[in-house]
Amino acid sequence: MNGRLWILFNYSVHLSLSAFLKKFLNKYHSLVWFALKALGAYFLWLFVLAFFPNFVYEVHFQLIRFQTWASANIISLLGFQGSYTTGDKNCLGHLSLNNIPSVCVGTGCSGLEMFVVYIVFLVVVNMGAWKRLLWFLPLGLVTIVLLNILRIVTLAFIYNYAPNYLDFNHKYTFVLVVYGAIFGLWYLWVSRIAVKTKNGEKE
Repeated sequence: MNGRLWILFNYSVHLSLSAFLKKFLNKYHSLVWFALKALGAYFLWLFVLAFFPNFVYEVHFQLIRFQTWASANIISLLGFQGSYTTGDKNCLGHLSLNNIPSVCVGTGCSGLEMFVVYIVFLVVVNMGAWKRLLWFLPLGLVTIVLLNILRIVTLAFIYNYAPNYLDFNHKYTFVLVVYGAIFGLWYLWVSRIAVKTKNGEKE
């Protein structure tokens, strides 16, 4: 008798869980699907980091070399003496202002991780707007690069003229600015760009 009651109890629990999961998935289908795709993208990124480290390093290096080069030229255009050199693994780019080494740009400051976060969100929440993605995606990437260049230039001036404020601005101010811009681009994508296709407009 106890065995039959246990079987009946398990069966009732199974039915209850099945009904709950079905109701939950029906109600939060979009959220669950978004979470699964985001998790898949995260594991894909971990796979790339684990099995293609040289490729990732090369992307970091090229981004940093371009951004330090651009930063040095902007400093020169502003009437100061700007120069840059490439470095080692800990500091792939060195930026100098008026012959004073000012900024060391490592892999954590290349912007690559920001690229990944931005791209993953747009791909996951594309709403079928693939054609719009072809121009909005590069627009965002260029925006991130320009903001990162502005960040590097500004940090160089802070280091030279107000070094006490360097650590705070490096850790907080510019992180908030860049990620705030990324969030703004996400919001623009969801509320204005991709939503047109979702509402029925043809690509």
